[in-house]
Amino acid sequence: MKNKSILLVLILIMSFALVSCEEPVVQKETEIAVENEEPVAGGTINVSSVEPGSLNPLLNKSKSYNEISKLIFQSLVEYDKNLKIIPVLAQNWNFEDGSNKCVIRLKDNVLWSDGESFTADDVKFSLDTIKASEDSIYKSNLEHIYSYKVKDALTIEITFDQPFATAIDMLSFPVIPRHIYKNNPDAVPVGTGMFKVSQYNKLKSLELIYNDKWIGIEKPYVEKINIVFINDVDAFSIAFQSKELDILNTTSYDWEKYSEMKDVNAFKYSIMYYDFIGLNYNKTIFQDKAVRKAMIQGINRKSIVDRYLLGNATVTDVPINPNSWLKDTDAEKYGYSRSEAQNLLKAAGFTDSNNDGILERKVEESIQELRFTLITNDENEFRRKAAEEIKKNLEEVGFGVEIKSIEFDGESCHRFWRI
Repeated sequence: MKNKSILLVLILIMSFALVSCEEPVVQKETEIAVENEEPVAGGTINVSSVEPGSLNPLLNKSKSYNEISKLIFQSLVEYDKNLKIIPVLAQNWNFEDGSNKCVIRLKDNVLWSDGESFTADDVKFSLDTIKASEDSIYKSNLEHIYSYKVKDALTIEITFDQPFATAIDMLSFPVIPRHIYKNNPDAVPVGTGMFKVSQYNKLKSLELIYNDKWIGIEKPYVEKINIVFINDVDAFSIAFQSKELDILNTTSYDWEKYSEMKDVNAFKYSIMYYDFIGLNYNKTIFQDKAVRKAMIQGINRKSIVDRYLLGNATVTDVPINPNSWLKDTDAEKYGYSRSEAQNLLKAAGFTDSNNDGILERKVEESIQELRFTLITNDENEFRRKAAEEIKKNLEEVGFGVEIKSIEFDGESCHRFWRI
């Protein structure tokens, strides 16, 4: 919704008489409406989600609903824009020196959207729910949690199986209210987040409004969020283009096509997903650092990103999000250089003695050849195209590369190539 202000503009109208001697100047006031771009409170946003099997965020399997649930539920901690862990429902935490025992103090002014107080019993119940689930997406968060117990209404003690640096990161799971979910694990959500459920129509929609019990500082501009359940993910884009939806979260490589639509703003952000090549270090040639350096400098990664991802990815030498506070820009030093890759291999003793295009060297009584198999998943079009480009790049340097496409199972199909 936009305010309209009135801008008074004096328009000077010059009138020249061709024959007569009329007054040459006439002044007139004209009102012109100018739109004010400042946001104002109110309005409804329509978004889409696949209807989850459960509205319980700890048992949910729908990725699209997982994003929605973050408006309703909060965690003990979460990541800020620089991917630093910050407290949310937790007030603070403390590890005993050299200990794997963490005492977490909770904020004392938090209410659930139904007015009930948030306590350590809710945290314990959430941990119990994840532990009892066979396939909660947060199950891996708890694999290093050995035990936990409530110390008092606002204090919980968590013992990890060993001290490790990212222990607090494991606590970034949604906390659910015990009094709501203890008798019905699939109850209509009640949370501590910015929004609360005002209406739920099974198989159709979920309506959210501002949660007046939320302890955040700034009230959201949006008055209502209407979540439309669309079980065909491919239909999200069609609904957006027909203006049934106001927001579309897409990982499509050609997402910029939406910015060409009238009244559409496109925003690009980095996610935690990344692709990499995993080396089999049982293979002798990969134990040589010079070979590994020659590979990374021999692959034109930027060209692959530009050609097959339309530039919508960041090339990195380390598996760290480019927005992370851990990111060291000085660590990025392996750019594409075919000549440098060839020089590294030459210095390591590799030559093409038989003129077959593949480099080799003699080590003691055996011949080491720069030949390997690159394994990827055939259902991933980008990976298949990128693998062909990698093969071409490395063969120009002196490697022999065979591509093998197989069907990956589970999460492995989303994470890496293997060699």
